[in-house]
Amino acid sequence: MVTIGILIGTLILYLPTPHGAYVAADSRHDGGDPAQADQAQKVFLCGPHAVCAISGAMRLNVAVDTPGGTQEGTLDLSQLLASVSTELGDGSSEEIARRLAYRMQAGIEPFWRRHLEDQRVAQPMSLRLGAQALATVLLARREANGRNYLAQIQLQFSEERHPEGGWVHRLRSPYIHVADGARPLAQGKTLCMRINPEEKPAAKTREQTLESIRALFSRAQEIPSCASVIGGLVDVAVIEANEANAARWLTRKSETTSKPAPAPLDR
Repeated sequence: MVTIGILIGTLILYLPTPHGAYVAADSRHDGGDPAQADQAQKVFLCGPHAVCAISGAMRLNVAVDTPGGTQEGTLDLSQLLASVSTELGDGSSEEIARRLAYRMQAGIEPFWRRHLEDQRVAQPMSLRLGAQALATVLLARREANGRNYLAQIQLQFSEERHPEGGWVHRLRSPYIHVADGARPLAQGKTLCMRINPEEKPAAKTREQTLESIRALFSRAQEIPSCASVIGGLVDVAVIEANEANAARWLTRKSETTSKPAPAPLDR
């Protein structure tokens, strides 16, 4: 039987404005060492014109009981995305989305084959994750024609009952959903979003946009069921709406607080 510990991070915001497309995420994950709970990084620059973000499982910790003892393994999906984000190269938005999906899948497969393939788990992972997907990766990109491209890549699995008890999970191919890049999007635990109808988010200037993003995350934490998974400092990246179409950081945790201690993809 396999025991799985999952670190979950939940809320990503995408906000297109006339002066840029913004991607923001908080720093909290649920599970693991409480002292490290506000050090998750969920947003990454993906090349000169794109931003990626991840919601769902930040990390899987697996313990497999074998005749020779317990075999442990760790899959750090956030760290995997950080690595993949530097390798996407150039091409059309569709090509980059497919490349991102393929490389995330390629990083997951060796771990899955070693620790989870055909292994029984006491409870289905979807019970903890809320869906039959390890995580969803958001790709926001500004194209040369000024259009905002937006895609959500679901890193999927299937699950079925085992005849001897428990559940078996099988890795499936990623699913790429192309969303409307002209509309705001919340990804993750969207029930935590609280929009005040008397005070719609202002986004006429960069300063107003940043303040609106901070207010949205602050209100999300006011719901008791959301406080364990949403909190800490907010990372914000923007893809400029100008000739350069450059992706850059606006606010970011310091290097000492934004990155957890390195964890191997497999051990």
